Amino acid sequence: MARRIKNATQNIIDDLFNNGAGSPGNMAALRATKTIDDRYAQRIWPLMMPYLSAEWIDNDYNYELQAIYQTLRLYALHQQGQSDYRGNLLMVSASKKDGGIELLEALAILRQDRDERAGVDRQVARVLAAPNLQFLMNALVRLVKILKAKKGMIKIDYAQLAQDLYSFQWGGDSLRHLRFKWGAQYYYSDALKKEDLK
Repeated sequence: MARRIKNATQNIIDDLFNNGAGSPGNMAALRATKTIDDRYAQRIWPLMMPYLSAEWIDNDYNYELQAIYQTLRLYALHQQGQSDYRGNLLMVSASKKDGGIELLEALAILRQDRDERAGVDRQVARVLAAPNLQFLMNALVRLVKILKAKKGMIKIDYAQLAQDLYSFQWGGDSLRHLRFKWGAQYYYSDALKKEDLK
């Protein structure tokens, strides 16, 4: 299931970026809405629906739709204003094989800046302790905005983030494993530096 979510998300992002579907209005609708059933989100439905499984649509507002929509929202926030000197959009999303990295790995890069560390650490602590998706999304929105402002052109594997958001919603072991994965991605670079000092 998670692989299907990852593929659907990547296909929608590719459509948004490459096929003109990422018009300013569509991206603004994604940034402005917090849920897929918001009336402004209706603008995005024609882009999303072709890539969604029928079982996801038949189930009322489920984990799959939540994960995909919330990831698209983060992508739209990160993509806003990212263009080269000619005004061409620069892609902020890429799979691992295309040079993208996971969000918490990108934040680990930002953490290396001592001036940013305390603020980013606080937001990441909120991510790791988030009790529900709404709380998590509030923290992730803040982190994506910080990342964009400081290290705008780091390419994030947003399709993997969708898979992670899906896992988050299941709670239990799935959530514990995800929190550990994210914590390791964020804090591991410090472990490497300390090991080098020995």
